[in-house]
Amino acid sequence: MKNPNLIADSTKSLQLLYELSEQLASALDLQTTIEQVMALSAQYIGAERGSLVVLDVDQAPLDAVLIYEGRMQFNNAAQFADVVKRGLIAWVIEHREAAFINDTSQDDRWLKRQDDSPEQTGAKSAMCIPLEARGQLVGVLTTVQPQPNRFTQAEFDFLKAVADQAGVAIHNALLFDSLESMHRQYFELFEDNIASIIMTDPEGKITKANRAAYALMERIGRELVGTYISDFHHIPVNLVGHQFDKLYGGDVVTYDSVLEFLHGSTMPVKVSVRMLPRDIKGSIQWIFEDISSQKELETMRHDLLSMVYHDIRSPLANVISSLELLRVMVPVEEDQNVEDVFSVISRSSNRIQRLVSNLLDIDRLETGQAIVNARMVDLNVLVDVVTEDVAPLIESRDQHFTLQMDEGVDEVWADEDMLRRVLINLLENASKYTPVGGDVQFSIVREADGMLRFLIADTGSGIPSDMILTIFDKFTRVNPNRGPKGIGLGLAFCRLAVEAHDGRIWVESEEGKGSQFIFELPYNDGSMLHADV
Repeated sequence: MKNPNLIADSTKSLQLLYELSEQLASALDLQTTIEQVMALSAQYIGAERGSLVVLDVDQAPLDAVLIYEGRMQFNNAAQFADVVKRGLIAWVIEHREAAFINDTSQDDRWLKRQDDSPEQTGAKSAMCIPLEARGQLVGVLTTVQPQPNRFTQAEFDFLKAVADQAGVAIHNALLFDSLESMHRQYFELFEDNIASIIMTDPEGKITKANRAAYALMERIGRELVGTYISDFHHIPVNLVGHQFDKLYGGDVVTYDSVLEFLHGSTMPVKVSVRMLPRDIKGSIQWIFEDISSQKELETMRHDLLSMVYHDIRSPLANVISSLELLRVMVPVEEDQNVEDVFSVISRSSNRIQRLVSNLLDIDRLETGQAIVNARMVDLNVLVDVVTEDVAPLIESRDQHFTLQMDEGVDEVWADEDMLRRVLINLLENASKYTPVGGDVQFSIVREADGMLRFLIADTGSGIPSDMILTIFDKFTRVNPNRGPKGIGLGLAFCRLAVEAHDGRIWVESEEGKGSQFIFELPYNDGSMLHADV
């Protein structure tokens, strides 16, 4: 026959566990969860004292509740910072096992305190259970009685059952708190951000906007929520896709656009757009930045540079033409020293003229202006002019120069002056970065796809791998403190000029083994150059 006391205890345990399950199911915040677990555990066991310590991923106290003689204290995580490193709780954390101690005076795992002496409170009983969820230790539940042998095996089993439910509930509460914190931080960042932020659904319909966005849209007289993002500015389909499909990779797309005022005026803006993670329903975030001041400064800079460049160009042209006239008037062939002086002046003047032209073209091409002087260029004549121009530099450094051109490669559709300056710039760079006695190679080949490939190779020190992607940016130089002098605009001009011809340019290099600068141009009659397709 079964013991009626055991049956009663089992029934009470099941009832309390069911009650705990219902309470935990309705509790989402951490404080309520640990309070309910601690209160119900103490209620069933009748322990004199107990604690529930919540642990973070580093197993440091995150929160804690302490019960003593029926009174509960909260937010005691700080006082447990040392406790979790020593004694019974530390052992349970380390071994991830439950501990059942009938007599604390006989167990080394118990951290002996001054009041544990026989003259004061003496030996005690203790149970300590790890709280786990999804393989993660989230807390430790401890109960203590003031005398030895006061806990039963049934109470130990009950506490472990409580721990099973409590571990899952605390884990969920931690996730909820984390999510709430993230939402709170996001909302604060969203609302208080000085940038104008607009949220749309995947179709571009505006669902939300922050205060800065509302202020911006008030200036242009536009409504927001319920309208479409495309209603008040042009969206480049080539960057974001027809159905914003190019945003699904998660990358941020940035472009310049113009906000259109209802009364007809406009405001230049920089737009940054990205698709937010799927757990936020695939929302698209648009950030608008007023760049009116920057555009005004760019216009002023452009006007100033154009004025300076043209003011230099005009007297420089006079110097060059006067030099040619003087060369005709003076019989320089009778005196080699005079001839050498004239050659130095001529080369230097031409170099200044190329630099000024490059600067003008950089400024013009950056604004998106098309090539206007393109025609069929005789490559044989162009190559002769280019090699003759760089020959003095290569010869002065005693370098070996080789030229290779495929048969039948005679013409290319290009701006002749611009292409000449690209080739001279690349060949001069190759010579400058190649040591005395090194090799400089120049080749033009026709590819199977119809492109013309120009290759300039050197045997210099090479380019560091971290600069390969930025070498064509303005004001970028390799070894600025040790290499040839310059301001880092030559390669920027080359990139802009080649791309303006619907070509592409790149560099292949390995430190210590030299570099190869390669660019390709379409081998056509120019009918496709900048065509609207």
